[in-house]
Amino acid sequence: MRRPASLELHMKPTPIQKLGENLFIKRDDRTGFLLGGNKIRKLEYLLKEAVDKGFKRVMTCGGIQSNHARATAFAARELGLDVALLLRGELTDRRQGNLFLNSLIGADIRTITSEEWVGKEAIMEKWASELGSTYIIPEGGSNALGSWGYVSALEEIQKQGNFDHIFHATGSGGTASGLLAGRAVTGMNCSLHTINVCDDEEYFKKRIFGILDDFERQFDIKVSTENFHIHDGFVGEGYALASDQLYEQIKSFCGDTGILLDPVYTGKAFFGMQEVIKRENLQGKILFLHTGGAFANFANVERYRF
Repeated sequence: MRRPASLELHMKPTPIQKLGENLFIKRDDRTGFLLGGNKIRKLEYLLKEAVDKGFKRVMTCGGIQSNHARATAFAARELGLDVALLLRGELTDRRQGNLFLNSLIGADIRTITSEEWVGKEAIMEKWASELGSTYIIPEGGSNALGSWGYVSALEEIQKQGNFDHIFHATGSGGTASGLLAGRAVTGMNCSLHTINVCDDEEYFKKRIFGILDDFERQFDIKVSTENFHIHDGFVGEGYALASDQLYEQIKSFCGDTGILLDPVYTGKAFFGMQEVIKRENLQGKILFLHTGGAFANFANVERYRF
């Protein structure tokens, strides 16, 4: 097994809190303030490679309110690297949430339409060649190298307790691939459950298993996909589109627990998990992985009712 080197960019270990008799939450929203969420775990490996290879700039892509883009921008600047962001959506004078933070830090931002998004890799390659000395990070930091972020996370979880089921949200597949690889590295015997917040089950099977194929080739680790479940049906109207009911559930949960979910990722996944637990009568200790995303709430304040 070849294990890549990484940086130390986030606060670890993140705590696990008890929510109910057999329900627990892993607080990866507390990996750091501006670096908070699951993305920084992947970036510790990706940015290590960028620094070691002497790049002067990093480039990545995401939605206009991308958590990954914000984490990349702030981590890059901490390391003295410039940052370029290709974002799907429209720039306006009124910048909120993650877009406000990316603008505040001075990221070089370009936007593309949803129709152009299918060609994002080619657009980034062309832009990077124009800029020079630019390390490209894929959407969500989701590739074989980035997967190591959640190999190390599962090693962290193993030291904190034993769990029969682990649930999380997925939008680009990197956290899921990392947990699957982590299970191979640690030997943990747990079922892994991912709730997609965009696209569908077939898309994510292809996406996640493709990352794992690369992971196995690069790092000589055989990864099993047994007891891995993609729970479709909680996307709603689409990526970053949430119902009034979900906003009310997030507000109620925050008031009850002091834990802030978000309407793009963790809200859909957490309440989707509750439905899956009930529907499938899951038994044993269950862990929900809070992957962050709180800043998305500040781009959707008008959707909350007080």
